[in-house]
Amino acid sequence: MYEQLLKRLDSAPSAEKIKLMDEVKKYISEPAVVDKICTLLVEDEDRFVRIKATELLEEVNGNERVVSALIKALREDEDAFVRGFSAKALGRVGTPAAIQPLEEAVNDPDGFVRDFAAGSLKVLQMRARLLGMIKKKDS
Repeated sequence: MYEQLLKRLDSAPSAEKIKLMDEVKKYISEPAVVDKICTLLVEDEDRFVRIKATELLEEVNGNERVVSALIKALREDEDAFVRGFSAKALGRVGTPAAIQPLEEAVNDPDGFVRDFAAGSLKVLQMRARLLGMIKKKDS
């Protein structure tokens, strides 16, 4: 079912891609869908498509490919909104690997990016502390 949507994403104009991404969201647990959305995030020319990709990727927890794509967008995308929403998504799905890129992004020239990076960094640090306390309690 989702295979047809993914094929349509390849050739669709930007406005249609965004609509198709809404449709494909229900299949976001499928590896092929995750790969396509990650590719759109780091390669699509339209900033709105890339922003939409960050929204979908927020739903995928603990996936190394997702974290890697979001970090790449955070570090390399020329659009501050894409970088900011990538930082936000890392706060939701991030792993310890996201902490250093978020620490770097706290110094981004754009305040939007800095704010989302700082918020996500706090979330990840708090999550790490809580997990540490839980592990100590279980020991």
